[in-house]
Amino acid sequence: MTAVAPAVAPTEPEPESRTERERRAALVAAVGVMVCLWASAFVAIRFADRELAPGALALGRLLVGSAALGALVMAR
Repeated sequence: MTAVAPAVAPTEPEPESRTERERRAALVAAVGVMVCLWASAFVAIRFADRELAPGALALGRLLVGSAALGALVMAR
C-alpha cells in the first residue's frame, strides 16, 4: 500500500518581509556605489597619468585596493 498525499490548494506568495526589502535596498546601494567608484577610476587615471609614471600609478592602485580589502577583512 502506498499513502497518497492530500491535495494542497495553491497559495499566494508571501509578501516580502522588511528584512528582504532592506537587503534588496542595500544590494542596490552597493551596486550603485561600485558603479560610481569604477567610473571615477577612469577619470582619476587619466588625470594621474599626466603626473605619475605608469609603474607608480599601478603601485598606487594596488596599495589602495589592498588597503580597502584589508579594512574589509578587519571589519569582519
